[in-house]
Amino acid sequence: MRRSLCILLVGLAANVSQAGIMYYDQGPILPGGNIQAVTDTGQAPTRLVIGRSEFGVDSMISLQMTRFNHSGSNGQALLVCHAASGDNNLHLVYRPAANAGILSRPVTALPYGVNLATSRIGQDDSFFSLTYRDYRDRANGQYSIWRLNVSVDQALAPNYAPPTSFGDPRLQLIVDSPSGGDPQLVQGHGHTWSPDGTRIAYNHMWRNVDGTYLSSLRVKSVVSGVPGDPSSDMDVRLYDRPGGNQYYEWSPVSDQILNQFSDGPGIQAFYADRPGVRTVILTMRTTETKTQVVEERALQPRWRPDGLKIGVIYTKFTTTKKTGAVTGVKFPGVISPSGWPVTTLGSFQGGDHPLGWAP
Repeated sequence: MRRSLCILLVGLAANVSQAGIMYYDQGPILPGGNIQAVTDTGQAPTRLVIGRSEFGVDSMISLQMTRFNHSGSNGQALLVCHAASGDNNLHLVYRPAANAGILSRPVTALPYGVNLATSRIGQDDSFFSLTYRDYRDRANGQYSIWRLNVSVDQALAPNYAPPTSFGDPRLQLIVDSPSGGDPQLVQGHGHTWSPDGTRIAYNHMWRNVDGTYLSSLRVKSVVSGVPGDPSSDMDVRLYDRPGGNQYYEWSPVSDQILNQFSDGPGIQAFYADRPGVRTVILTMRTTETKTQVVEERALQPRWRPDGLKIGVIYTKFTTTKKTGAVTGVKFPGVISPSGWPVTTLGSFQGGDHPLGWAP
C-alpha cells in the first residue's frame, strides 16, 4: 500500500501583494513539478517560487495556496502532499527567512489513510479539511470528511500540539459515507468551502432506486466546532448527473461553485442558493481545416480573490489529418467568469494545475 505525506508549504511569496499573481504547479501531477508564479496579464516572466529538487526524492502533489500571508511563516503557504514517504499527515513547511531552507511542522499526527488529493484550507485560512479513508476496512470503503478547527497561525505557534486521534475535540466530522462494499459508491469527496466557512459543497456518489449510479453536488451547513450529523440527508442536492465531477471551487464573492466536468470536457457553475440551476461556462472548443483538427480546453478552475478572473490550465491539441500525428501544448491561463477566450500566461510551456493567487 502506498502511504503519503501531506505538507503545507509556507513562506513562498512574502514579496508579492497584488491579486494579479497566480501560482501553479508546472507538473506533471506525479512526481510533481516546480512551483511557479506569473502575472495574470502574461506580460512578466514566470518566477520560480520553489524548485522540485527542494522536496527531495518523494513524489509531490501540490494542492492549494493559502489566501493570506502569515507572519509566523514569512509569507503564503502551499498545501502539498508527498506520496510514498511513510507518513500520511499534514505538515506546515516554511522558510524562516528569505533564501533559507524549508522547515517542517506537523499539523496532524493521525493514523491510517488521509485522502491527500482532497485536503483543503478554508478561504480565510482559519481551518483545514481533509478526507479520510479507513484502509483497515477496505470491504466497506468507509470515507469521511473532517474539519480541523485550527488556523494556519495556530498551527505555526511554538506550543501547538497536533491531534493524534479522531477523538480530538478540534476535529469535526462533517460527512460520513460508507460504500457498503460497492466499488461504484467509493467516494472521492472532492469539496470546497464557502467564503465564511459556514457551508461545504462536496461530491457524493450514490445509487438511485432504479439502480442508476449518480454523482451529486451537495451543500451542507456547518457550525464551527459542533459535530455534524453525517447520517442525515439534511444537506441540499444542487445537481445530479451520471459520471464524475471534480475540482470544485467556491467563489470568494458569491454562491457560485465552479466544477470541471468530464463529458465535454469543460467548466460549469452551480449555485449554493439555487438548487437545480447550472451554467456551462465553457466546453472544449474544436476548429477544423482541410489539414488539421484543433481542440482547445480550459481545465482545473481556481478563482482570483476578487472573483473577476478564473485561473485555468489551457491545453491545445492539434491533429494532422494526413498522418494522424498529434501535438499538444499546455499553458497556465485565465478566463473571465463568462468563459472563452483564454489569456495564456507564462514564458514557457507547462503547467499541471493552478494553486491559488497572491493576496
